[in-house]
Amino acid sequence: MASYLLFVVLATYVFFTLAYTAVNIPLVTLLSNETDVPKDRLNLNVFGTIGTNVGQLGVMMFALSLVQLLGGADEAKGYFLLAIIFGIIGAALLIMCSLTTKERLAQTSDTKTNLSPKQMLQSFSNAPWLIIAITFFLLIAAVVLRNTQTIYFCQYYLENQAYAAPLMSIMNVLGLPVAIVCPLLAGKFSKKNLIVASCFISALGCICSLFAGKNFILLMFFNAAISLGSAIISGIIYVMAAEAVDYGEFKHGFRSQGILMSVIAFAVKIANSVITMVASAVLNFNGYVGGADEQFPSAVNAIRVNYLVIPLIIFIVVGIINMFYTLDKKYPEVRAALDAKREQNINSSAE
Repeated sequence: MASYLLFVVLATYVFFTLAYTAVNIPLVTLLSNETDVPKDRLNLNVFGTIGTNVGQLGVMMFALSLVQLLGGADEAKGYFLLAIIFGIIGAALLIMCSLTTKERLAQTSDTKTNLSPKQMLQSFSNAPWLIIAITFFLLIAAVVLRNTQTIYFCQYYLENQAYAAPLMSIMNVLGLPVAIVCPLLAGKFSKKNLIVASCFISALGCICSLFAGKNFILLMFFNAAISLGSAIISGIIYVMAAEAVDYGEFKHGFRSQGILMSVIAFAVKIANSVITMVASAVLNFNGYVGGADEQFPSAVNAIRVNYLVIPLIIFIVVGIINMFYTLDKKYPEVRAALDAKREQNINSSAE
């Protein structure tokens, strides 16, 4: 019976992951096809960012209470019913998105054909996209690592598990105002400078947290700085990805948003797996014992390394990589060329 249940759980998880990937790729690609106006893309991305933060914050705040409400003493029943409710709501929202959105770009005829294997390989010759893909990978790794290590950090280093909830929710709380402000920031500063500055803020927050000891007030303040930097990056990275797709069309003559965004989605999945393995290896190597009430000092230090030092290194690397991002300066030329190309295609079609 136990093996049967394990098989059902694994099969369900695999099916969910495949379905999520199949839905998420066109969903994140949609931004590059709804509009080619940079300001409009930033404004549209605000709603996605707000929705993400509200959804995550709502789950953290109300999920356990809903489980108890729905299942009573039967916790398994509560989780089962809550999963069904979330599934129905999610499906309804995705269907609504499909029915009410429109791909408005007047694409040229060659962008509507299937790409050949040669074109797929050629589409990866896109320096801005490569930088963005690496940024996606590393940013997700940092966020996942900090989220998964927060409970250990609070339990074994701060010696108070109750601190975990506010530390984990601060990013979602900050994400709401940051999402609204991001279009204004992007209008005054280049996206490259915003990414680099955000990495500096997050890295500084990690460094200060290392010296804050067990002072929870200081840790909350510095954690807010870390979260602020991450939230700004999240608020503009999808817009940068859409512009990188435009650049690929400008450079190669065909549009390959599907393959480029699918690789980014794959990188996100890999980041989740890789960083989890790295964190586990660091803990195991330093003597961490799962479920123990107390840990060896080396294991506690390893938890701090996972929670603060590795994210610090990631933010520094992301900042350095994005110093080589040059599309901000080139994009007006790219936009003008694509507009002229699409105008010519419209005129040809009208004839």
